[in-house]
Amino acid sequence: IYDGFTGYTKLEITGDGIARVYLKGNCAPANPNYTIADLLKVNLKQFSYIRFVKVYDQDGSTQNPDGQSDSIPACLQP
Repeated sequence: IYDGFTGYTKLEITGDGIARVYLKGNCAPANPNYTIADLLKVNLKQFSYIRFVKVYDQDGSTQNPDGQSDSIPACLQP
């Protein structure tokens, strides 16, 4: 379920309800139908003040870094 990632280096939660998770390790998706990004989104959105989750890969990249939307690294895209 970790898709090659071994943990995270940073978690940021901003006042506008966006959580940013920076993963470490090498992206190696195991199951495109349910990734570590899905797991992180479900868990973090349990907190009412988190509306969007942006997950970054080991290089600090995510598909939609700006704006109010969820975002995952391109390597986890099915």
